[in-house]
Amino acid sequence: MKITSPLQGTVVRIVATGSSVRQGQAVLLIESMNTGHEVVALSAGTVSELFVAVGDTVTQGQLLAVVAAGADGVADQGVDGVTDQGADRVADQGADRVADQGADRVADRTSSGGRTAQENLIDLVDEGSWAEYGALAVPAQRGDRPMTALLATAPADGMLAGFGTVDGAAVTVISLAHTALTHTALTHTAPTHTAPTNSTLTGAQGTVGRGKQDRLFELVARQRTPVVVYAEGGGGKPGDDNALVEPPLDTRAFALWTGLSGLVPRIAVVNGRCFAGHAALAGSSDLVVATASVNWCMAGPAITDDGGDDVGPLSVHGAADPVDVAVDDEAEATTVVARLLSYFTYPHVEGNSRTQQALRDVVPEDQARSYDVHDVLELLFDTGSVTELRAGWGQGMVTAFARLSGRAVGVIANNPTHQGGAVTADGADKATRFLQLCDTFDLPIVSLVDTPGLRVGPAADATDLERHSARLFVVGATLSVPVVAVVLRKSYGLGAQAMLAGGVHAPLLTLAWPQGALALLDLERAVECSSDHAPAAATDPAAELKRRLVVARDYSSALKPSPVVDVDVVDVDVVDVDVVD
Repeated sequence: MKITSPLQGTVVRIVATGSSVRQGQAVLLIESMNTGHEVVALSAGTVSELFVAVGDTVTQGQLLAVVAAGADGVADQGVDGVTDQGADRVADQGADRVADQGADRVADRTSSGGRTAQENLIDLVDEGSWAEYGALAVPAQRGDRPMTALLATAPADGMLAGFGTVDGAAVTVISLAHTALTHTALTHTAPTHTAPTNSTLTGAQGTVGRGKQDRLFELVARQRTPVVVYAEGGGGKPGDDNALVEPPLDTRAFALWTGLSGLVPRIAVVNGRCFAGHAALAGSSDLVVATASVNWCMAGPAITDDGGDDVGPLSVHGAADPVDVAVDDEAEATTVVARLLSYFTYPHVEGNSRTQQALRDVVPEDQARSYDVHDVLELLFDTGSVTELRAGWGQGMVTAFARLSGRAVGVIANNPTHQGGAVTADGADKATRFLQLCDTFDLPIVSLVDTPGLRVGPAADATDLERHSARLFVVGATLSVPVVAVVLRKSYGLGAQAMLAGGVHAPLLTLAWPQGALALLDLERAVECSSDHAPAAATDPAAELKRRLVVARDYSSALKPSPVVDVDVVDVDVVDVDVVD
């Protein structure tokens, strides 16, 4: 096989006579107009003759070499290795940032129960799907530190940022962790390098890292991908070279991040020290997953005058409970994040609901008996699909994501184990925020109603119940997603109307358990208030009150025949009902 020149130029590389080549392998490299052109073998063989040497000028069509057929060829080394030099340089640059600098720091991190940013990413994103942005970045501190130190201690300016997929759905991930490291290709193997956990170079929002972060936020707004932020870190980085010349408050991240509200789901993971800017990003996200070891606060011990190192643990947040899902560690947090993402990215999957017959007995017929509404959720919705949010706050109101026959839904439910399921100010706020989130991302609502009404009285008055409960009415009236209401037992007063998005005819469908009861207020109080002096005038006042209570209960029953339809379906036989999109 003869090899001729495809153009006029100068020979700059050439294989030796007798070299074995594969089909498509370069035999010569000809330079023309400062551009190299490979001349390849059209079939495998051995270079038997060469008619030119390096430095010769050749013309188009000139005979250059002869390749004798029959040889199997050898591994592609390119023309004197030149074709692979660019790839080798890129690989070397990546390796320089992850090779041998931080084994001890990885050990320190893992020995304390933490994980590197790479480990979290490997656990979250699908294998082979990760595309990192800004992997070769270093901190803006080259005036104070040598490049070798910056590369060793703060690769990527302490921030991993890029796109990947989770169960096949596109997701943006940004890790602000102290342990952020960079790599040209994310491999699902144990990490070899991490930045130091106590360094001011990493885990903080530096000039370069903020630029990457802003770039990703802008791309998210265009691509509409959900965002996961691992928000571990100490806030802004004070040591960057341009800290004294840039406007100190010219940080776009917070406006860009909050501008994504309503466009895409934003999930934050808080672990370890999460201070200042990191804390603000997490606090303004849609959902927060926190580990038991978190210190989440707006300023760390370097800024505050008290608190020592133990600032912002979950215990100090108390009843406010700003965390949507609390977990033990980063591994569990990553699992929860993937599950939360699935409600938004895969609203329809194959359902796996269990038999519903057990629902017949889960709600006691005796209205004076308490029960845990979580038992209803576990039976009613698909197995393993329920994820409760903010379980430690407003405990009389349960908010959760779940799946019903594979359909992702939002759930609000009264919990009779806490103040009888009465709607409190905290419970109303909790439900209001959750309903807004579901409405924004098109998740239908299932409302499980068992409430004696609003939690009234002097203690409730001190919580501004009037304003807080009113917000629940406002949001319920403006929902664009379907609502299916299920009266489990008590459905009394304004609290019940708030749970019903305004009233029994506001939901797309209103169902009731056979023991369901609907009334303007708690039946016992209603009988006492409406009886005036009649029981006192009766021969047996106690018996008269009991008789009137029986009448009231019969009248309020969801099973009563009536010329007015309050409930669309009374679930006598326990049937499955699909949520309408």
